[in-house]
Amino acid sequence: MSEKELIKKVLTEYFNPRDDDHVKAVNFMINNIEQSIGIVKTLVNEGFVEYPFRKEPYCVFLAGTASIPATLTAYVIASEVFGKDLEYIVTSHEVNEGKGVFKQSHDFLNQLRKVSNFELVVVDFTNPVIGIDARKLISIIQNSRGRVIVLQGSGFVTDFIILNAGCAKVTRPYPRNGKLVFYDLLKMISI
Repeated sequence: MSEKELIKKVLTEYFNPRDDDHVKAVNFMINNIEQSIGIVKTLVNEGFVEYPFRKEPYCVFLAGTASIPATLTAYVIASEVFGKDLEYIVTSHEVNEGKGVFKQSHDFLNQLRKVSNFELVVVDFTNPVIGIDARKLISIIQNSRGRVIVLQGSGFVTDFIILNAGCAKVTRPYPRNGKLVFYDLLKMISI
């Protein structure tokens, strides 16, 4: 299977860490970031990604390994489709420190930093959002100016963002019908 087919598979199916193809695809993304960006750009242009927003991804939440493909896709949409850089990547202390099962996400962040100028924001993903973490996230929301926040992470962080979103667009990417679909969470809540 080619690298393009591996990446297409991981973008258009639910990530299954027991599947060797998915593990190979994520490892390829980490170790070949620039080539992976090119492949994801091609897949976006070929229609394998549904992105319904008129503004670029502004902030992405990176959790464990399963969120790497969608984070890379959000970066490609921002940089290659809209000509902008992601402003923020929000992650957990575990990812930032490369602990245990979060090492791949940590390694991915290090590789993405080589091609992007995002600001890394580290918050606690395991407890309710309060104090300094709440202030960091409110600042990101207030500065969004209607741009898109891509959520992947803990329930506490997701709940906090959705409840405080204001004018920000909030999405969660998820594979469906052979595509990676960025769902508008605020529209889904109002239905």
